[in-house]
Amino acid sequence: MRRFDIAVMLLACATVEPIVQAQQLLQASPTVSDRACSFADQSVGSMGSNLAPPRTTPSSDSPAATNANALNAQAKLICYAKVSYAWPSLVAPIFATSKKMIFPPQAYPREWKNGFGAVARNYGDALTNDAANRAGRYLSAVILHEDTRYWPSENKCLLARIFNVISFAVADKSDSGKRMPAISTFAGAAAGGFVGNAYLPQGYDNVTHAGQRSAIQLAESPLPNLVCEFTPEFRKALEWVHVGALNDKLFKKCNR
Repeated sequence: MRRFDIAVMLLACATVEPIVQAQQLLQASPTVSDRACSFADQSVGSMGSNLAPPRTTPSSDSPAATNANALNAQAKLICYAKVSYAWPSLVAPIFATSKKMIFPPQAYPREWKNGFGAVARNYGDALTNDAANRAGRYLSAVILHEDTRYWPSENKCLLARIFNVISFAVADKSDSGKRMPAISTFAGAAAGGFVGNAYLPQGYDNVTHAGQRSAIQLAESPLPNLVCEFTPEFRKALEWVHVGALNDKLFKKCNR
């Protein structure tokens, strides 16, 4: 049996239990909204409409001390479940698959470049990359008490807002609201880059290519934050072209 087939079987088996747990979490805690998982709205109080119920705040000398708006470990896992098993997570890899099929790596074997089998392999690769990235990011965030949400800039200057989007991939916030190295972003990029070594064709299953894949994922990490930062402008743009009805669907997670 080929390595790719074995990897797919192992991934499928490993996914069954998380799916069951995710469904149980979602049923048990329906109050954590998609909006609460996406960004921290600094303009509202501790029980703002986009925030999950506040966690119990530990003593101030505890490393896990948090502000009232922080997501606790369970809420982060619920957010992980919401993102992982929602339809956008299944649709997004199609774009990466299309790119690989149109511009395949030069040394890829035929079964990775031509036919339906190649489409399935490349889609499975893109889906696995995203899943590993997401799992690494949320798991490390839970362990390190790192906030998984994006904090929009309080500055109205365009350049300052762009800088906030980019810098957040390097230094985000802790559960206490303080700046900290975005270790979860790096952990997710590393997981997404190196998981391919388990099944990719020979010549692409090495540390060098894994590092390149990780670097690409790290460079792409600010893109979701870009949407949340400039949601008000995007909403106005859609209204200007008379398709404002799409706003609630496209920007549900960053409803500003």
